[in-house]
Amino acid sequence: QTGASHETDIAAAARFAVETAKAYGGGRLDFHDDVEFDQLVSRYGSLAHLQTLGRASRES
Repeated sequence: QTGASHETDIAAAARFAVETAKAYGGGRLDFHDDVEFDQLVSRYGSLAHLQTLGRASRES
């Protein structure tokens, strides 16, 4: 079991997801704290080098 097999649990999770999406779409919700994010970037850099489109495998 996944833990979300009761109708009430599934309904609550769905309501949470919908309300979260509405708040984010309406600009009333952020998924990160700007100050904390700036501190992390200051400490670790942008980490942009970890963002790639992937590489095609080289098959011989």
